[in-house]
Amino acid sequence: MVADLPSLRPLQPWLGTLAVIDGRAHVDIKVKGSLAHAVLDGALTADDMRLDVQQYGVHWREGSLRGHFADNTLILEDLSFVGGDGRFTAHGTLARAARMKLRIISGSLTPAATSFVKRCSE
Repeated sequence: MVADLPSLRPLQPWLGTLAVIDGRAHVDIKVKGSLAHAVLDGALTADDMRLDVQQYGVHWREGSLRGHFADNTLILEDLSFVGGDGRFTAHGTLARAARMKLRIISGSLTPAATSFVKRCSE
């Protein structure tokens, strides 16, 4: 399955009304096996991402994501957002449950933040 998403806004219903997302993405994923035991392989990229969670003062922008799936594991090569005067970055692996569920069962994520502070208006 190959898909170019010019906007991430169609994903908004899965986030509810708490957060607002936008950006664009390219997905090139192969699904093998049965529906009950699907195996994901392929690439995922996203650019110009934005995440706003107003009630918590989160306003991340200029986000990018580079990653790929290998045997049901998301290998996050680079995740980056600008927030305030700094930048948040992360890389690592996230393994999903053996069945098609969205919960994470194991993983290793290395985050880093530079001058990345939550700004609250009083």
